[in-house]
Amino acid sequence: GEPGYSEAPMEAPVAPAAEDVVAPVAEPSAVDTPPVDSTTLPPEKRSSEESVQPESETLFY
Repeated sequence: GEPGYSEAPMEAPVAPAAEDVVAPVAEPSAVDTPPVDSTTLPPEKRSSEESVQPESETLFY
């Protein structure tokens, strides 16, 4: 029972730490990719294919 107790406390700090590092790192990467692709595609397809825009948005969501 002693070894298990030592593993529990160690796993707790490791889980939050990994999430904390992944959140800040994934946020900038995910925010930099979606906004750039979404902002570059909507404007161009909106003017050229306004009828396809609603269909694409429904499939995307």
